[in-house]
Amino acid sequence: MLGFDYELTWRVAPSIDVQDRFIDQLLEDLVAPRALSLGGGVNCGLVAARHGSVTDADRAAFESWLERWPDLAEIKVGPLRDAWYDEAP
Repeated sequence: MLGFDYELTWRVAPSIDVQDRFIDQLLEDLVAPRALSLGGGVNCGLVAARHGSVTDADRAAFESWLERWPDLAEIKVGPLRDAWYDEAP
């Protein structure tokens, strides 16, 4: 089962309201429609599929969605990797 990690750096630490809006919109816009699973939050995490593996298209859509958030100073989306193990190859 493939997934990918992400790490985000905010320009300014996000308020609770911004964090809530970010997660709510991420779940509504991307995670639910693509049948993904999100383990993590506003700073880092792992994205996997509910069934099977994520695809390169899922990863690209996730990165594109993040790039629309002007409050993010740096976005790191890792390569597809085995989601069952803690360390990327």
